[in-house]
Amino acid sequence: MKSFLALVLLIYSVLIFSGCIIETSNGDIATNPTVITSPLLWNEAQGRFYTNDITKAQAKIPFNIILPTYIPYDGQTFPLPIIDGLLETDNLDNSIKVNITYNTFSSNIPPGIILITEANYKVSLGDVQLNPELEVIDIGNIEVIKTRDDFSEIDAYFSFNDNGVYYVIETHYLTHEESLKIVVSIIDQLK
Repeated sequence: MKSFLALVLLIYSVLIFSGCIIETSNGDIATNPTVITSPLLWNEAQGRFYTNDITKAQAKIPFNIILPTYIPYDGQTFPLPIIDGLLETDNLDNSIKVNITYNTFSSNIPPGIILITEANYKVSLGDVQLNPELEVIDIGNIEVIKTRDDFSEIDAYFSFNDNGVYYVIETHYLTHEESLKIVVSIIDQLK
């Protein structure tokens, strides 16, 4: 796990230092980029791909990859996602998972981190009846399991599924309001 996190941070560092950041004119709408300052990244290591090119990533994944349309940021530079997944599926049940990571740039110190897992097999935060730190909320007629707001002031975790695709969203160093907006922006695209 440590080597995976180190690789993701290395790739993200390359993006930052190469200036590969999307700037937007209107703030927090991720689907409206206006400037890409360097080429999109594609890297392969240990049977996985790492990219910020959603089109190339989508070609490797059998279900729609959903990126949030809301990402908090400083109004100057908009972070690209780092998307990673398997290059080839070698399991019999075709279980596929993609991970999406954003490091947000804002006045927050340290910067916010958004980790999203999307999979065509069951992933979840757990059973609400067995874990008192979880609760269920309804967002757009989808049952979302989340950590209670009093669990942490800077961390939030959400999980839900829609049509056989399971989502886990993890946020760090963001407010609960920002975290909830991220989840809502994903669910709105599923309608």
